[in-house]
Amino acid sequence: MKRYTRSFNVRFEPYVEQKLNEILQKDSQCVRQNWSKSDLIRHMTRVGIRNWENNMRGNTVNGIR
Repeated sequence: MKRYTRSFNVRFEPYVEQKLNEILQKDSQCVRQNWSKSDLIRHMTRVGIRNWENNMRGNTVNGIR
């Protein structure tokens, strides 16, 4: 599958890289779909942005923002 993405060089602390590798080895979705580290980071970024948007929407409804 061709991905339409931009390339970014991102540096992580050794602890974060270790955790990413651990997730890739243990998480059933990562193992089942044979995800690379880039796949995992893209997924976590999308989920994080979606959560942030939902939180901001909730804050707007509650009159915080």
